[in-house]
Amino acid sequence: MLSKKVRKNCKKEAPEKKKAKRIRGTVVLLKLLLGIASVPLMSLLFILSHDLLTQSEYFNSEHIIVEGVERLSENQIRQQAGIEEKVNIFALNLNAARKNLMGNPWIQHAQVARELPGTIHIRIVEQEPLAVVDFGEKFILNTEGIIFKKLESNDPENLPLITGLSYSDLREADNLGSVWFLSVMEVLQLGKIPGSVLPNHLIHRIDVDRQTGLLLHTTAQNRTIKLGLENYPEKYAKLEKVISNIKNHYLFNDYSSIDLINPDRVVVYPVEDECEADQEREA
Repeated sequence: MLSKKVRKNCKKEAPEKKKAKRIRGTVVLLKLLLGIASVPLMSLLFILSHDLLTQSEYFNSEHIIVEGVERLSENQIRQQAGIEEKVNIFALNLNAARKNLMGNPWIQHAQVARELPGTIHIRIVEQEPLAVVDFGEKFILNTEGIIFKKLESNDPENLPLITGLSYSDLREADNLGSVWFLSVMEVLQLGKIPGSVLPNHLIHRIDVDRQTGLLLHTTAQNRTIKLGLENYPEKYAKLEKVISNIKNHYLFNDYSSIDLINPDRVVVYPVEDECEADQEREA
């Protein structure tokens, strides 16, 4: 006996499907309308919150903390940043304040941050001047070998003066600089070492001679030290021994020049006393 296949009654289910579709469509439409309506509501909420934060006296700055000042003063830093007393910390544009600080050539790095409820932190790193380089006009070089400003009358006066370099010798983004520039930087770094036989503050001028190398003029009685090229740590060690021997063994009263171009044959030129000079003139 054959069983009769029962067919699904499509006509009966069609209204239920239509009803479900209408319900889903209504829900989607309501969500869409709710989303559209919430945009201006959220915007209004953000505006009110912003006004509340930036206008509330509760968030006015009570403390402006400045860190990292050495050459510059805290008052100079505040003025450079453009931060007024009692400014609302949320109304303060941190990026603008930082850009203001970086406008001072003596500031190498700067950070400005806020701390609830009313503190502003300013942290700076000042440029560390190393020497003055003379290109016809004089510029200050930092410890990284980068020119950061033109020399002015109120700038430090005890920096070594470098002559004989050109703009093309300097360090750039894609190269470390010429051999002459690197030689000068090596000597200046040796002069920064505590206890150095020739600290930078005793170097008046460094002449770059592209034939013979570096010639140093000291601040003490205008003595000269001929360093030549390369092996500067070895030459500084030899210089220390030579000066110690001059002082301890009284070989002569003073010297005018020391030639270290060949560290295996150091030549010292003594200062002639008046009697010797008169005898030579008479002879």
